[in-house]
Amino acid sequence: MYSLPPCLGRPRRDLTRTSTIMNTASTRRRAMLALFAGAICISFAAIFAKKALQADMGPMGSAFWRLVLAVPLFAVVALPALRRGITWSWMLWLPAFFFGFDLLTWHLAFQYTTAGISTLIVNTSVVLVGLGGWLLLKERIGMLWAAGAALAIVGVGGIALTATPGHGASNPLLGNMLSLCTAVCYACYLLSAKVVRRTVPTSVLMLTVVIGAAVILFIGMVLTSEPLMPGTGEAWLWVALMALVPQTLGQGLVIHGLKDLPASFSAIVLLLQPVGTTIWGAMFLDEVLTATDLGLGGLVLAGILLARLGTVDSEETSAACTRAATKDTSP
Repeated sequence: MYSLPPCLGRPRRDLTRTSTIMNTASTRRRAMLALFAGAICISFAAIFAKKALQADMGPMGSAFWRLVLAVPLFAVVALPALRRGITWSWMLWLPAFFFGFDLLTWHLAFQYTTAGISTLIVNTSVVLVGLGGWLLLKERIGMLWAAGAALAIVGVGGIALTATPGHGASNPLLGNMLSLCTAVCYACYLLSAKVVRRTVPTSVLMLTVVIGAAVILFIGMVLTSEPLMPGTGEAWLWVALMALVPQTLGQGLVIHGLKDLPASFSAIVLLLQPVGTTIWGAMFLDEVLTATDLGLGGLVLAGILLARLGTVDSEETSAACTRAATKDTSP
């Protein structure tokens, strides 16, 4: 049978390969832009929360309305999965419990410390997630994570010990301790959500998280007699911006970008959040950080990066082993 010479068959394959490479590069560029934009959006969360406090909105109230205003969007996204039916259990509400206390302690912290330092401390949750994953979920962590954890602990300890009252930080020691409680709660939220996501669609999980966390914040407002409704139009503005920019737009862009980018690159980009918050705090809240704060903050930032990369490496190694073990070797 007559067949074309090999040289005549190459151009089509080369064109296909070139087209695939171009499509992949274009997809990664869009994902990179989405991840950058999402990290920047999320970096405004603490700024909007402190602006709401300045507009006479209570700390728990601003967190409550941030979630309530986002519920309709999460409900629309989760509707198809709910129609297909899911298995309900108490475990589904565990992430909501931790996320509710995460927002409660974080928004309380804004009364006492700067937005930048608080956000930086909260981001040390990656260290706690790695530790919890190792202890509870039998995940692997390496020396890179251990080095990052050590740097982060030294940096946060230094920030706590050297904290002095200043502009935007009336009681920094209390605010930083509350931020550390937030990091613990957020780590517990991420670990419990990871377990729940094995059997429940992400859209349904996120809907239950915002509803359950809003209930916890509502109970907190009732117990402390904090006003439920924002008292001014300015307060409503900042609360609405919290729901729209960091909660909905920021999280959505980050989730979109993560699926098409290497996890190690994503870990680095997401460090824009605490850096961005520190910059916005200086610009919009007149928060001033000392040279000691900046130096120790850089130490914490380096620790977070190493811990994230260490956790990413172990996750990618585990995933690669799983793929290799289940790979179809049939012709």
